[in-house]
Amino acid sequence: MSVWEHYGKNDPYYGVLSCQEYRAGALDEEARRKFFLSGVEVVDGFIALAEETFGPLRFGTALDYGRGVGRLTRRLAERFGEVVGVDISTHMLEEAGRNLAEQGNARFEPAGAMGATPVDFIMSKIVFQHIPPAEGVRVLAVLAGRLAPGGTGILDLPIRYTGGRIRRLLSTVRGLLPSREPIIPLHIYDLDAIRAVLARTGCQMREKISSMPLYEKAVVIFHRPMGPPGFEPGTDGL
Repeated sequence: MSVWEHYGKNDPYYGVLSCQEYRAGALDEEARRKFFLSGVEVVDGFIALAEETFGPLRFGTALDYGRGVGRLTRRLAERFGEVVGVDISTHMLEEAGRNLAEQGNARFEPAGAMGATPVDFIMSKIVFQHIPPAEGVRVLAVLAGRLAPGGTGILDLPIRYTGGRIRRLLSTVRGLLPSREPIIPLHIYDLDAIRAVLARTGCQMREKISSMPLYEKAVVIFHRPMGPPGFEPGTDGL
């Protein structure tokens, strides 16, 4: 069983946000309310940053990659005409379906069989860091290829480990010790590789870099211009 099928089946909310209050045995109505409220903050913040960077969005169809149990998908469904949620775990897809049963504008696709219908907005939060970079770059190319002209995408990923040698060693040792559940991986990306794949798909890119306790993170905002290939209207970076 893969890491994500394990968490999707046994501990889906903790698999999305690794806080003890979201463990299967601890999750209550108040914790669920807090969990989905955090999704509202993330979606609204990412939309605001995307619009600040490349201008007003079209609120037609959004795609949530790595949708988990629907934490972000629920808010996207409130703000867009339609939302597509994509995930690798069939158990996560099923739980998201239950969480969005009353949202008639939400549909789901398995990550291994994504559609090709163009979308206006793509977002992915704390997902690419769990995907090996070679695979993540391939996925990003597929996602960027689905952006309609004028569409914008936004995601975050680690770009440099800053945890120090001792913390890094402890993390490595922890990964080698027996555990009752799979270790959720953390991968570091090369920002130049991200920039290159987005350029090949005809997208502009801006990034905003910040520091986390163990790594440096980039929020990557990418946009497909309305004009012909190579056209880039004047815009200031972040």
